[in-house]
Amino acid sequence: MGYKKNDLNLMNEELENLKYRMGLPTLQS
Repeated sequence: MGYKKNDLNLMNEELENLKYRMGLPTLQS
């Protein structure tokens, strides 16, 4: 649990980018 909020935001952005590339719906609409 040593994550900073910025690190989590970066991870979320990476996941969203992967989902977008794979054509899956993203969490942000």
